[in-house]
Amino acid sequence: MERPDTGDILLGDEILSSTKAGQFRPPEKRGMGMVFQSYAVWPNMTVGENVAYPLKVRRVPKAQIKEKVKRILALVGLLELEDRPATLLSGGQQQRVAMARALVFDPKILLLDEPLSNLDFKLRESMRVELRTLQERTGVTTIYVTHDQTEAMALSDRICLMIGGKIEQIGNPVEIYNEPKTKFVVDFIGRVNFITGSIEEIASGKCIVSASKAAGLKVQCKVPAGDAKKGDEVVLSIRVENVTLHRELHEQKPNVSVGTIINAQFLGDHWGYVLKIGEEVIRVTLPSTQRFETGDKVYIELDPQAVQAWLAPS
Repeated sequence: MERPDTGDILLGDEILSSTKAGQFRPPEKRGMGMVFQSYAVWPNMTVGENVAYPLKVRRVPKAQIKEKVKRILALVGLLELEDRPATLLSGGQQQRVAMARALVFDPKILLLDEPLSNLDFKLRESMRVELRTLQERTGVTTIYVTHDQTEAMALSDRICLMIGGKIEQIGNPVEIYNEPKTKFVVDFIGRVNFITGSIEEIASGKCIVSASKAAGLKVQCKVPAGDAKKGDEVVLSIRVENVTLHRELHEQKPNVSVGTIINAQFLGDHWGYVLKIGEEVIRVTLPSTQRFETGDKVYIELDPQAVQAWLAPS
């Protein structure tokens, strides 16, 4: 909708906007479908009239409109509600009307602007599945804007993670989660612990970090990106699911320290624990069968393959 100050926007080989060439194709002539955060269904129209509107303004013959509307309403599971006023639908149903209206004219690209943010938790979960299924059925290239990391992981073939208008990383969900390129990416996707320390040794592609605030814990990890050397201050990151707790330890293992559980929360299918190692506080997620109590002394094991080191800003 906005006219960019600089740069180009292309759809395939088509220029939609170019400040250098002085070109700007109006949004309604780009062949794109749009679903807004607020649904934006028209309250004075029925479900069928809402969905038919994009075809009417394109002067599609009435017979084709009727056939296309019924086809797309069947696709989103609203065919039986075609004659119902749009305002009498639930939030999830209104979202499906908005999707049907955006898809009915066979757009080249579908744009979704946080379409699930106004729904409650359970409905968001079910709508995620519906949206993914719908996208796979239609095959329409879809750009989905969200601040919800779970939505991004569940719905995307590729994620483009941005901050302040700059791209931090592009990749599929597995790459983004398991191979983050920056500290911002690892912090944004998933739940993660950060531990401060300094490099004690770099050899054979491995790095040993002394975490002085974590009771002097020696952490084996991947060598940080950049010109890392002995003595450099670093921040270690490890996701909550990559920390293991033991009541007893019968063998020597790397990345093990003793800590105290300071908080335990039962969350149904898992336990969430908060622990203290020296001055550092970390969080751990364990299956519901692994029960510990507040005040328990435990051995804390950090998976060496899952610990990443990031050079601290100078």
